[in-house]
Amino acid sequence: MRHHTTQSATIPEVFRSLRLLLWLPAVVGLCPSALGWGSGHDPLNRLAVEAMPPTLRQTLTKEAQASVVKLSHAPDDFTVWEKQTKVTVHPDDLAVLQAHGLKHPYALHSPKGQAANFILLVKAFQAEATERIAYWSACLLHTFADEGACNHDPLLHFVTYAFSQGYRMDLGKQGVLDFAQVAKTAEDRRVIHGMLADFTPSMLAADPQEVVLQIMMHGLHANEFMTQRGVRIARTFAKTATTEDVKAGRTALAELGVNGIKGSLDAIWTAQQFAKKSIVPELTPAVEKEYRGRAKAFLATRPLRSDAIFEGLLEPAGDGPVAGVLVEPSQSMNRGRMPFSAKYIGSAIMRTLQKAKIAYRPVDVRTLDKGDLPSPDVMPVVILCSGSFGHKPMLDDLRAYAAKGGRILLIGGEHRGLLGKLSACLGKPTGARLPVSPKYGQNNTEYIAGLRIRFADALAIPPGPFIHNPDTKAGWQKPRCDYVLTKADPRIRVLAHLEDGDRRLDIAGVLLDDKKRTVCAFVPEYLVSPYLLTNSPPLDDPSRPTLDAVGQKLLLHVLSGMLD
Repeated sequence: MRHHTTQSATIPEVFRSLRLLLWLPAVVGLCPSALGWGSGHDPLNRLAVEAMPPTLRQTLTKEAQASVVKLSHAPDDFTVWEKQTKVTVHPDDLAVLQAHGLKHPYALHSPKGQAANFILLVKAFQAEATERIAYWSACLLHTFADEGACNHDPLLHFVTYAFSQGYRMDLGKQGVLDFAQVAKTAEDRRVIHGMLADFTPSMLAADPQEVVLQIMMHGLHANEFMTQRGVRIARTFAKTATTEDVKAGRTALAELGVNGIKGSLDAIWTAQQFAKKSIVPELTPAVEKEYRGRAKAFLATRPLRSDAIFEGLLEPAGDGPVAGVLVEPSQSMNRGRMPFSAKYIGSAIMRTLQKAKIAYRPVDVRTLDKGDLPSPDVMPVVILCSGSFGHKPMLDDLRAYAAKGGRILLIGGEHRGLLGKLSACLGKPTGARLPVSPKYGQNNTEYIAGLRIRFADALAIPPGPFIHNPDTKAGWQKPRCDYVLTKADPRIRVLAHLEDGDRRLDIAGVLLDDKKRTVCAFVPEYLVSPYLLTNSPPLDDPSRPTLDAVGQKLLLHVLSGMLD
């Protein structure tokens, strides 16, 4: 599956979890922490057991309490239930799982999987089966925590899988990314215990079907709670971070884990209370339909400001012709109409335009559903990071905008024919060794060092290799682009070439009109994604997404021909 996860033309974004399930088996063997908290699941589950009210904890033997911790990574497993050796699934539980198409533990991460998990926990409490209570409690704690794991934040994802693990850039030693890092010392635990001190689990709702709906909606709410804290956590890596900045970031990270604990314990407590009353909820087609309606309504109104990655960038800035930058809010993990990397790159582009005093305005992609894209008279240029996008209302509005004379700078990804004559010249070269491979994982290590990027003379960027491999082992931020200019056109001016020995590919270009004005532009994402071709300027503060020197020059050069 492509590393860019995007919306199809007909299926709402929130229900694209099957895409995740297609490629994650490969990820499990490569980088377990790509799935959520790494070792943080262990202290999180341990703290959850400690925070249980006595009447709840007493339902578990000491061995079962230990199992809740020992099984903290249980859902990160794609072994089908029938072949499990780590756990024996009760026949009744297996029947429920099969009825809902949940073939393996990893399926418990989905909204439907979490709902079924909760139902199985109710049944375990009814049967007073401590081993089953421990297992289903551990699983629910894991998946609830995963939705708020900070590596799923669009800013911290870049810090984790690109800058830190992928490119091995020096980020210092004071930054934090995993709950385990803020739960290992006595002082850390005092902070966390303080957050849990006044907490007592409560019923999610009296109506069992309403509880199932709240369980299914948990991921959307947890994601918003998480993305509100991304900048504070990323600030712990800044070279200029003060003691207070680091403390605030560590506290924000602890809050993510505690939020997962509280939500899980409310659900576990509710399951116990239902069991006492012999109430067993059901996951019916009607409940699933209601969930889809609620999720759609939630996503339609989720504020862009909840994504801290856009902090200080969401107000239109500057006078004169405006460049629109397409942005969208997070949803859950890597779901969206645009690629996961678009939030980071969009934020970095807006910050670059601010610094260059070029007027811009952020454009929420959701407004395109209503045909609300400003006219070219107001906003002559639109910039988007496309990934594999295919949302029909979005494409229709962009096509209408281009037909009226609007200019599009597309950072690809897919182009979907949006660039007219320029799109007609784009194709996928046969047998080419491109910087980012189509498979998930670092599969180009044998040739990446031999590739060279050569820019047009007008850009005044020296030719050179990739100083960091863009084909990272894990991460949804991989800047994949399979397209190059496979056909020539006298109206197209090539901006950059990819050289692989004697083979030379034209990889970026602009289409000019009769007056030599830029009509549209195509730039592969790997030329813009930061710190692949240069380490300048230094990454001194990862909390403020910024293009590197190459990306800035390329962006400003292209815009200079579009905003004349």
